[in-house]
Amino acid sequence: MSAPTTSVTSADLPQIVGRTLGPTRWHDLTQADVDAFTTLTRQGQWIHTDVEAAGVGPFAGTIAPATMVAALLPGLATELLDVTDAALTLTHAIDDMRFPATLPVGTALQATATVTDVGDVPGGRSVTMDLRVERDAGIEPVGVATLTLRYYL
Repeated sequence: MSAPTTSVTSADLPQIVGRTLGPTRWHDLTQADVDAFTTLTRQGQWIHTDVEAAGVGPFAGTIAPATMVAALLPGLATELLDVTDAALTLTHAIDDMRFPATLPVGTALQATATVTDVGDVPGGRSVTMDLRVERDAGIEPVGVATLTLRYYL
C-alpha cells in the first residue's frame, strides 16, 4: 500500500477540516475479491458470482455487491488519512450511503474525501469525512457516504 495522502497528529486534526484528501491509489477489483466477499457475507447472487450468466445480464458482467463498496470505505479512508499518534482506529459510523453506479469486476476503484468535522471523544479524536469512491472509466461514483472514524491515542 502507498503512503497515506495526509499524515497529521491528533492535535493538528482541526486544521484539516474542509480539506479534500486523496485520491488513493487505484485498486483493481477481481472476481476472486468478489467471490471471497460474497462467500463471507452469504450474498452470492448470480450477478456477483456467475460470470457466464452475468455476461449476458444487465451489466454485461459480474459486479461487486454494494455492501462490498461500503465495507471498503474504512480501509480507503486510512489510505487517505494517517493520524500519526493514534494507537487504534475504529469505524464509528457510515451514514447516508448511496451507490449511484455499479462496480464491475475488472475495473479499478479509488477514493477521495473531504474532512467535515473533528471532535473529541474519550481517549481520542473523532473525524467525519464525506467519502467518494469512483471507478476507472466511470462517470458517476460507485459509492458516496459520510464516514466517521475514531482515533484512540
